[in-house]
Amino acid sequence: MSFDRLISRSVALATIYIMLHNVAAALQYLPSTVRSCFFEGYQASQKLPENYIQIIESFFIMALTEVLSFHVNNPQEHGGVSDTVKYITKEHIPLYLQGESFLFNK
Repeated sequence: MSFDRLISRSVALATIYIMLHNVAAALQYLPSTVRSCFFEGYQASQKLPENYIQIIESFFIMALTEVLSFHVNNPQEHGGVSDTVKYITKEHIPLYLQGESFLFNK
């Protein structure tokens, strides 16, 4: 593989990663009841793969972890971080590990 092709492919993969990360980050601030509307609007301008829900749920958990990591250094946030971690590990992680979707009902 040529260097130019390798760079082009790397840029394409990075672009996809950033897109998935941004979608997941946005979803964490939307109620589950409107997330399907978000995807309808998003897909009007950008095609998502068939298994996008599973992929986005992976990025969703990662985005939640990033937000919590940002707040963990602030002692005033420890209670909220603790409650959120308990919620995620109870409501999202088990479903995700079992291959069940949580994005539209939690």
